[in-house]
Amino acid sequence: MDIGVFCFLFSGQVVATITSWCNNIYLANKTILDKGHFLCRYLYCLCIGRRIEPITLPWVSYSFLKRGFVLKETYDTECCDDVFSDDTHETIVSFMNDDPTIRKGLIITSSHLSQLIHRNRKFMPFEKTNVNMRFLSIQYVHPNMKPIYIDLPVGYFMYTNEILSSVFVKRCLEYQSQPYVFDNMYTLHIIDHKVFEFSLSSSQYIRLDKDTYHVIEEETI
Repeated sequence: MDIGVFCFLFSGQVVATITSWCNNIYLANKTILDKGHFLCRYLYCLCIGRRIEPITLPWVSYSFLKRGFVLKETYDTECCDDVFSDDTHETIVSFMNDDPTIRKGLIITSSHLSQLIHRNRKFMPFEKTNVNMRFLSIQYVHPNMKPIYIDLPVGYFMYTNEILSSVFVKRCLEYQSQPYVFDNMYTLHIIDHKVFEFSLSSSQYIRLDKDTYHVIEEETI
């Protein structure tokens, strides 16, 4: 056998052996290693002032955009069933009414369900059906800073999901590492699945349909 071929085959076996060994170590210590990795990420995010989602699944995020464009977010990792029920809606609206500084609210789940919290509208029913479209590019543009590209996971593209509202965008910015300026002067520059370019103002959001999307003006919620 040619020495070059032998070295190639031998190196391939070594790589496969090391990979298998590393996988076995990871599987045997998965919980400890996952928590250690999360702790490192948490400390890094803490140092740069960036938020991080919980390691425990499933979870529900309740986000509220307050006066002064401050985001208040609370996670629930225990009561994750029926989060879009009428009872939940009444509880959240009561909480919002007790705090006059809250301007807007949003619920997001670890499975990427997303709806705005309206004081005068119940939650819309979900089908958990993926839609046949994506946004190719979402750029956050503000006159007082350089543009930032928002990386939106494909899981959010589900039927009846409400995305890219001002509180949704604020939450996205809190989970990325670049400095930003946020107020009502921002605009989103979006390229959709048909390579159509359009802009979304801070007073608008997207409601996803099965094969398309709708640009909707935010109500006073």
